[in-house]
Amino acid sequence: MNTSTEYWRGDADLLHADRHPDVRVHHVAGTQHSAGEVPQTDVDPDFGGRAAHGFNTVDYRPVLRALLDQLVAWVEDGTTPPPSVLPPQLTTRAQALTAGAAVGLAEPLGVHAGWNRRHPDIGADHERIVLRGMTVWFPTSLLEDRFDDLDGYLARVEPVVDDLIAQGFVRAADRRLVLDDDAARWGEAALGRQ
Repeated sequence: MNTSTEYWRGDADLLHADRHPDVRVHHVAGTQHSAGEVPQTDVDPDFGGRAAHGFNTVDYRPVLRALLDQLVAWVEDGTTPPPSVLPPQLTTRAQALTAGAAVGLAEPLGVHAGWNRRHPDIGADHERIVLRGMTVWFPTSLLEDRFDDLDGYLARVEPVVDDLIAQGFVRAADRRLVLDDDAARWGEAALGRQ
């Protein structure tokens, strides 16, 4: 499993070529190297570095658990897992936009990226902060136009979560956890934190 940070660093794309048929590689898009959390912060608690934008809030741990279940079933029971999920290798902006439109969006509350710049307060603000991404919430007015309230948002998210469960990318046991995480991120987005 690779996050978007690994693609921004340039090492994850090496996995696209010459994969063995008994290997699965997955890209969890819009994520940073470590699992995101709320409340959102722009200061790394481990190193004290500050970012230009709030750190990425996407928690990919439910996906990791589901992928681990797939691996165990493959090894112990011979159950072939779904194919790898990787971004296509695109060379033009038009190809990227077409591919993105074909996939669609799953009720986002903001923009999630695997990279983030250093804050001017710590210097070298033209450089990326190591292994951290960003979440930039959509303006509250846009969220209010798309979703009436938290219940309206969750009503639109539930089918997305159920689809991920059906595909084997979220465990059924993690459904409530994922929906609670979505509610927490709704609250964070509604506050408009950056």
